[in-house]
Amino acid sequence: MNNSFLIIGLGKFGLTLTRRLVAEGKDVVVIDRVKSAIDEVADIVTCGICGDPTDEEVLRAAGVQLCDVAVISIASAIDDSALITVLLKDKFKIKTVIARAGSDNHTLVLKKLGADAVIFPEKDLAENLAYRLSHSQISRYIELSRTGRIVELAIPERWEGKNIVELRLRQKYGVTVVAVTGANGEEDYSPDPTVPLYAGEKLILIGNEENINKIIEL
Repeated sequence: MNNSFLIIGLGKFGLTLTRRLVAEGKDVVVIDRVKSAIDEVADIVTCGICGDPTDEEVLRAAGVQLCDVAVISIASAIDDSALITVLLKDKFKIKTVIARAGSDNHTLVLKKLGADAVIFPEKDLAENLAYRLSHSQISRYIELSRTGRIVELAIPERWEGKNIVELRLRQKYGVTVVAVTGANGEEDYSPDPTVPLYAGEKLILIGNEENINKIIEL
């Protein structure tokens, strides 16, 4: 389990991530060039360093070598995030380095330099929204991998009154029911597969994109 995190860059993304990790009981070290950004979280983080994160000595002073996971949330300066990625992976041997990108080319560079994962929040959010807008019956959509998806799908009319056993979703479509969301919004992660489904309810499904799209077309 990862318990110690390094967050570099305290913009909106980095700040939100920091607060959430602290709320989860994790040790968090933050580095930012702006003192006021450090001051905003100084009372909740394990260590806050105001300095240049491309400087090896600043990283060392923050004790980054003791962190399990590093998140580089700087996306505006490709040179900076690239250099920080190399330092964290090659110099400090950080096990997991996650870097934020601001473009497809930025993503390519970071992956080539050894980032274990690259996130592009703006692109991911736009693609997620476009998918949901294109499929009105989808209320939630999570991309797990190149083909893996989790979706929350409104019950198709032809499924109303039937139960999960009768629908045989795994056998017919290759998808698995993760949960059932009731009309009141409450999620049941251990649904009784023999209880009929009704209008207003939703299924949370996991499967590959092709199989989920077959269900959406219903």
